[in-house]
Amino acid sequence: MMNVVKKTLRLCFYLLPFWLLSTNANAGQPKYDLSHGGAGLSRSFSYTVTSEIATLDYVTTSKQLKWQPHYKDNLNLGITDKVYWFRHSFSLYGSHEQSVIFEVSYPLLDDLEIYIEHQGQLFSYQLGDLQRFGSRPIKHRFFLIPFTITPNENVKFYARLKTSSVMIFPVKLWRTSDFTERNQINTLILGAYFGLMALLFVYVSSCGVITRKRVYGYYLGYITSMTLLLCNLSGLSFQYFWPNSVWWNGQSSIFLLYVIVFFGILFSKNLLNINHAYPRFNIALCYLVAGVAIMAAVSLSLPYELILAPTIYFSLACCVLGLFVGYLRVKDGLEVAKFYSVAWGGALFGGLVLVATKISLVPFNWFTEHALMFGISFEILCLSFAIAKSLQIERKEKLQLKDSLMKHLANAKETLEQQVHQRTAELEEANNKLMQSAITDALTGVANRRRLDEFLDVEYARAVRFNYPICLLMIDVDFFKKVNDDYGHQVGDTCLKSVAARITAEITRIGDLVARYGGEEFCIVLPYAQELDGAVIAEKIRFSIAAHPILTNVGAIELTVSIGVAGHQPDSNMPLTQLELADKALYIAKKNGRNQVVTASEMGNRRSIN
Repeated sequence: MMNVVKKTLRLCFYLLPFWLLSTNANAGQPKYDLSHGGAGLSRSFSYTVTSEIATLDYVTTSKQLKWQPHYKDNLNLGITDKVYWFRHSFSLYGSHEQSVIFEVSYPLLDDLEIYIEHQGQLFSYQLGDLQRFGSRPIKHRFFLIPFTITPNENVKFYARLKTSSVMIFPVKLWRTSDFTERNQINTLILGAYFGLMALLFVYVSSCGVITRKRVYGYYLGYITSMTLLLCNLSGLSFQYFWPNSVWWNGQSSIFLLYVIVFFGILFSKNLLNINHAYPRFNIALCYLVAGVAIMAAVSLSLPYELILAPTIYFSLACCVLGLFVGYLRVKDGLEVAKFYSVAWGGALFGGLVLVATKISLVPFNWFTEHALMFGISFEILCLSFAIAKSLQIERKEKLQLKDSLMKHLANAKETLEQQVHQRTAELEEANNKLMQSAITDALTGVANRRRLDEFLDVEYARAVRFNYPICLLMIDVDFFKKVNDDYGHQVGDTCLKSVAARITAEITRIGDLVARYGGEEFCIVLPYAQELDGAVIAEKIRFSIAAHPILTNVGAIELTVSIGVAGHQPDSNMPLTQLELADKALYIAKKNGRNQVVTASEMGNRRSIN
């Protein structure tokens, strides 16, 4: 037993150095899990500066190079003309080969060489916007490299970069499926933005054609050149507009910046009416416009790296000048200048973030990459409001002038119209009172017999046409003659008013009619009601009157009513027939002892029983 233990310890002692060596070999090498999205490689890069003639063999073998580690999320080295080399080693988690994409999400790099060493093979890629767009491995606005990686095996990544713009090198590793999904979302956002710009272009063009004002032409030139610049910065121009023109792709951004300043100054002069407010300053702006036009032409012949920084600072200075002019016009009380000043503030914010990104003051990320787009979008929106406000003010002034010229005539016309309207209203009121009195029972306030006859004719014709039922209720106050004989007609009138009020309170549907049929008799017409529905309402009316005595000046008087109900599907001869049926049902109710409801169908049953 002791021999086995000694042999085991001796074997562990011999294997320990090999285990330590393998541990040190893999120490510090990242291992990425792509199942939760892309992995940022830039934060683990090491980089060094070399001469332009340095090759991959020299970089990988030389011991004189000083490699500096980089631990931040974004790699931004500012504006430089030096040659940088980057390196990184990593592996992936997983059990199967993975189809991945290396993404360099900054499209303004000039000369980019990428080398990937995997499973003993070296793969090289020549990228950058100094190459024709069609030479890219994947036709995309960013630099993309498709690759297949075996998990748990070491991958070495090298890159050589030289650019005349900002040295920003954001590299991310994606699974192909994840990148496709993310790319669709980004494409949708960009499509929505440029779609809105296209709609705004059509709107401004229409306004310019209709009003024939120069300010719309200047604004159109401004938003067009601004949209093209954003296309340049996002790599869309090189992809769709001039994929074979490498020279123009490099020079167009500077040229478009001058064009933006050119149209921005002309637009501001016209919108803020500088010519009338500050004539001398307007002359200075005219000279500035001419100078900008000359600088735009000269920019096409100068190297990009030479004029990039001066152009950016000059554009920011013009933006500050626009804010200053807007502030002056706000102090003058110009309403449009408020929108204008806020708009230029948004543009200045986007420009400052862009400059801060270029000179490495702020990190390069999704927000700073799109800050200019956000600022310009806000600016264009505010300027659109400013133009709309300008049109509104102009239209208001024209309306005020027109109103002042026609004020006397309008006052006279208004006085005459008021008199005519007053006389017409009085006449209509008198006619309404006359018509109402002609169809209303003066004592009870319900419809009279005339109104009942007219309503029956119209409602039965409609019921025949649209095939719906009608139910009639005939109501008679029991022993009402005795009330008149014992207490007088004034008390009888009071009782009739109360009975009519209680009947009306139970009829809640719109379209039903309560009418005084004559004397102490009332008739109720219920369209769209069957006989059974009418019987339910009739019982409510009977109970309401019988349960509560009527208060008069001679005391409380108890009254009851008898009700006949007739419901039928009408035909052209039905009004009189149904009234007769309801009246006969009422007669049976009175004959059977009063204070009850009898329906026409019950009346037939009682006859057969009798």
